[in-house]
Amino acid sequence: MNIEEAFTSYEHVRHRLPTATLKGSCKRLPNLDALADKMDVFLLDAFGVLNIGDTAIKGVPERVARLQNAGKRMMIVSNAAGFPHANLMAKYKRLGYDFAPEDVITSRKAILQALHKAPPLKWGLMATKSLGRGDIESFRHYVFGRRCHRL
Repeated sequence: MNIEEAFTSYEHVRHRLPTATLKGSCKRLPNLDALADKMDVFLLDAFGVLNIGDTAIKGVPERVARLQNAGKRMMIVSNAAGFPHANLMAKYKRLGYDFAPEDVITSRKAILQALHKAPPLKWGLMATKSLGRGDIESFRHYVFGRRCHRL
């Protein structure tokens, strides 16, 4: 999907979106390098920005590395709940990225952090066995699916 198709998709659901209350303007820039002098930290989504599946988007690992070498912090925010953090870090490394583990924030990482602070409870969860469950093994849980129950 290109940028025009993406905006067309948003326009088709505009009636369901909140009404904008602030007026402003935007300026199209050629790439993130054009913002480098104005920003200290870049927050990037993963899917469709860094990669599509197991393939890095062409030129992005090099651009991210240039910004990092210029002293910019690159933080990834992703809803990659299916991936244990270690797996995701290994994937980004394979794709040519070099992110600090604390700079990759996922919905899975956020919920696990909250659960570690919660009182001990029994949790029901669904997690893909093939991706690993090491980061959830410390919880008393019942995993829904094929023959996997542990409390």
